[in-house]
This record gives sequence, C-alpha cells and structure tokens, in this order.
Amino acid sequence: MSLLIGGIAFCLETVSIHYKFNFLLIHSLYLIVGFSLQQQTKSILPTFTALFVPYLVIKCLYVNPYFREIPGFYILTVLVVACMIFLGIWMKRNIKTKTLWREIVFVCVPFLLFWITVFLSKTSLAEQFLIIGFIYFLFGFFYKNTYFTTKIIPLLLSFLFFLIPYGGESLYNYQPDSLPVIFVCFLAILVGYTVKYWLTLPRYPQRILAGSMVLFFVLFLYNGMAYGMPNWLSYIQNTHSKVKYIAPVFKMLAQGSTSYTNEHFIGKTVVFDLWTTTCGVCFEKFPAYNQFYLKNAENKDLLIYAVHVPTSTDTPEKIQKTIQKQINQKGYKFPLLTLGNNRTVFEKNFNYKGYPQVIVIDKNGYVRYGGSLNLESYIKINNLNDIIQDLLKD
Repeated sequence: MSLLIGGIAFCLETVSIHYKFNFLLIHSLYLIVGFSLQQQTKSILPTFTALFVPYLVIKCLYVNPYFREIPGFYILTVLVVACMIFLGIWMKRNIKTKTLWREIVFVCVPFLLFWITVFLSKTSLAEQFLIIGFIYFLFGFFYKNTYFTTKIIPLLLSFLFFLIPYGGESLYNYQPDSLPVIFVCFLAILVGYTVKYWLTLPRYPQRILAGSMVLFFVLFLYNGMAYGMPNWLSYIQNTHSKVKYIAPVFKMLAQGSTSYTNEHFIGKTVVFDLWTTTCGVCFEKFPAYNQFYLKNAENKDLLIYAVHVPTSTDTPEKIQKTIQKQINQKGYKFPLLTLGNNRTVFEKNFNYKGYPQVIVIDKNGYVRYGGSLNLESYIKINNLNDIIQDLLKD
C-alpha cells in the first residue's frame, strides 16, 4: 500500500509541478506513505531508510529540465519529502496517544483558517501579510502545550505545516513574492508565544515589555501591508527594469492612421503604457496614469502615451468598444497609439512579458526603464515619477 501511494505521489510530482495545490497534495501523500507502512523494528531509522532511499535513487535517475535551471529547489523537494516520510512514521508510532492528535489538529487550525480567508475574499499578498501575522500571533499566544516535552516543537510544526504548502509551492516555482508572508508567519508565532510568557511573569517590567511588543507588532503588520509589501513586490517584479540600451526600431499607429517610429521621438523623453483589451489591471491603472499625464501635459520635453497591444481575440469592434468604455466614457485625456500588426516583433525586441508594461525611452533614444507602472506615492522603489524626474534632469 505504501509503495502504491508513493508511486502515485511521484507521478504527480513529475507531471504537474506548477499546479497550485500540487505541492501540498504530493507531500501529504508522502506523509501517508510513512504513516501506512508496517514497522518491523522499534527504531524509526530502518523504516525511514527503506522508504526514502528508493525514492532518492529514482529521483536522481529522473532529471527534470526545470530543476536543471534551479538545482537548489530540486534539493528542497527531496528534503521536504524526507521530512514528511519521517513525520508519518513518527505519527504512526504515537497513534494511540489521543493527546497527540489534539495537538496536531490545533496546529493545523491556523493554516486552514488562513486558506479559508484567502479563498473567500481573494486577498492580495499585502493583505495576506496582515492576515497571516494576526492569525499566527493568536496561535502563538493561546497555544497550550499538553503533549510535547519541549514547548517549541508544536510551534515549529505549525510553521512547517504553513511553509510546506504555501511557501513550498512558491519556492518550487521560484516565486519570491511571498517570502515576507512566510517570514511574518514565523515571527508572529514567536511574538505571540513570547508575549504570553512575559504576561505570566509577576514583575511589571516584563508586562510593560509585553504590551510594547504587541503595539510594535501591530504597527509592523500595518506598515508591512501598506508600505513594505508594495515596495517588495515592486522590487521583485522589476529586478532588471532599469536598463540602458538603444531602443530597437519600432512602429506605432495613431487613431488617424498616422505612423510613429523612433525618429519622431528623438530629443524627447517618452513614456509608453502598454495595455490589452483583456488586461483588467491595465484598466485599474488608467486613473493614476491619466493624473500622471495631466500633471506633465505642459512639459514639452516629455511625451506620454497609452499603447494598445492587439491580442488574438481582438476585432476592430471589440477594440473600439473597449476604448469607448474604458477610456472615452471616463474622460481620460492621455493620447492613444496602437502596435497594429507589430506586437510579436515589439515584444521580442523589447524583451518583456505580461501587461501592464511601461517602457521609458530617454531623449537620446535609449530605453531606460521597462517594468511595472508604479505611480503610488508610498511605492519608493521603481516609482515612475522619480524615474521621469531623474531623466528630465539629465
């Protein structure tokens, strides 16, 4: 039975490693593998070796091209599998202890509560930072150890149960966006447990210190959500956004069929906000982009455009309907251009993926920025206002 479950888990691992819940499902199965095996000895090590070594051998024989690019995460999944098998074997040895099961259920509650909240409200990463900090602070504060001789073990287990499905999937796909959320989970558990410990002490200095720590942690969560996470995401998503290379030859069309090429923009700093008819985030950014245009409309050294990028599902009627609904009816004043049939060449030459995308070309014809549209005052990293001001000063 254990070999069958292990085979299913390994097949899932090789087929769909990018599925959102695949990481959780796979390693839950390896936990079941360890739990289901009949142990012949009192020692855990022989049983663990009998399960893990065959997996390790097969894993080494099977070489996934994805892990050739990121070998560190290949090692990560092997280590997590080892932990889950070991944990399953250990749980099997203590199955008769009802107190242990109460501990395990309590440890899993914060994680389940978090996922229910996320799926019901479709929260952003910044909001997840706040939610995780709050939930796991309460867990650390209210947790009562009734089974483990070392109190820190259930706290670490709770963090592990969160890290494997949440952080593991992100690391698996090399997505560091959620690293602050993982960090705040670990920090919240420690802060909650520490505050509870200090409040049990009879001396007032420790109680005052506990109150100060709670206040500091609340401020930390708020500032992390409001300022820290947006700037972290701007940094991660635009790691290579500030560049300097001669702009490739391109061609754009105005609504009156007037064509624009590189030569039309020599001597001017130009901002292109690229959008598509299927990009909801692009439309959400339009109000701020319009304010940015109105703010700089009188500056003769700066040209600002919104550039429509055609998709395979676009028709002339759909494009016109979208422009009318998302731009004209809302009174946006920024001028429009379109790539027409030049999308493939434009994307290849400017080397970007995804929308919205902002491209900034300086007065000398060099591309100086290619990344996200960040106009909010609380985002200090890769803020478009700051980038433009620096270029105009040159």
